[in-house]
Amino acid sequence: MADIVAILVVIGITVLYLYNQYEEEKAMEEFRRKSRNYSLTCRKCGELAEPIVGTKNRYRCHNCGRQFAGPCHPL
Repeated sequence: MADIVAILVVIGITVLYLYNQYEEEKAMEEFRRKSRNYSLTCRKCGELAEPIVGTKNRYRCHNCGRQFAGPCHPL
């Protein structure tokens, strides 16, 4: 009987872990979508520059790494 309880506890912990992973991935995808919506074009290389989180108007290019100020963003 104790073995069955232990197995059920492990299954419960595993399901909870997988659910949390799913929720985190869903939140990251939502963040990526919002980030893409506020992205700009880098004037140096012409590639995508996404907002830097925690700043009001700073962006970083994925290609050349250049950081620059631009329009305000909510991220």
